[in-house]
Amino acid sequence: MGVPLHIDEDLAATLEAEAEKQGCTPSEVIEKAVRRLSASSNYRLPILHSGGHLVNIDDREELYRAMEGA
Repeated sequence: MGVPLHIDEDLAATLEAEAEKQGCTPSEVIEKAVRRLSASSNYRLPILHSGGHLVNIDDREELYRAMEGA
């Protein structure tokens, strides 16, 4: 499953450079880092709850209304 990530521009540039250095993709660098963190016995990834969807994106009219702030 792909997960979209929003990364600060400076961090993204660092990530790109590291990926090039390692000869892999930025996604692979992130995956390796997360695997190392999750393997650590004293680190747990936080569980975030977004509160669910605010609109049904399958309903085009509802989506347009939300985008227009109606």
